[in-house]
Amino acid sequence: MNLTADIRTRLEQKPILLMTHLVLGYPSLTVNRQVISQMAANGVDCIELQIPFSEPMADGPVIVRANQEALAKGIRVADCLAFAEEMIRSSPRSTSCS
Repeated sequence: MNLTADIRTRLEQKPILLMTHLVLGYPSLTVNRQVISQMAANGVDCIELQIPFSEPMADGPVIVRANQEALAKGIRVADCLAFAEEMIRSSPRSTSCS
């Protein structure tokens, strides 16, 4: 199933979906795993996993800071992609954006 089809299916079950956002690597991938697990267990429908980058100025100061801290700790695109793959494989309800 693709993301569009998954969202349509979920909208048939409830009229409003809950979407959340995480900056990967902030504060750590270990904490990200725990937070994602709690979000999924508590009914979050869609979780945006942001790959940190150096100039997220349109995101506001809190997300800018999270990006900066994740990058300072050494998070890389390859780490984020591997983490996203892990999360998709570990959740039977997950759907990638492809």
